[in-house]
Amino acid sequence: GRVNYGSGELFDPKGLLGAPPVAAAADVRCLPLDDAPARLVFGAAGAAAAAGPLFLRGSLEIDGAPTDTYLDARGLSKGLVWLNGVLLGRYWEDAGPQHALYAPAPFLRSGSNEVVVLDLEGRAPDAIASVASQRWTA
Repeated sequence: GRVNYGSGELFDPKGLLGAPPVAAAADVRCLPLDDAPARLVFGAAGAAAAAGPLFLRGSLEIDGAPTDTYLDARGLSKGLVWLNGVLLGRYWEDAGPQHALYAPAPFLRSGSNEVVVLDLEGRAPDAIASVASQRWTA
């Protein structure tokens, strides 16, 4: 938050206030993710960890009417998860605090649901589980 009370000059800086802490030149590139599933090359589930970021794609099969669920990040490192093209959020399995991403019933459909994972450290588990409740510990 920001400090917005008190006497005198309000000084509440955020972010980098000087040179970056890394001496080397940074090479920053934008990765457009608007239509990511249509344009990406995906890694194979269960493969050895990649040297860098890795996209994975799988499906979640729903029999009957969809209900709320969580997608468990066990076996992943840190990254992002999309469900049927909707970004569910970020996960960081080693740090938490949450270790499963909430997937509300309206985001799901009966039958096959596409799950896309961007794992920034290249981990590729055999499967990602759909679980009934949040997992708060690693």
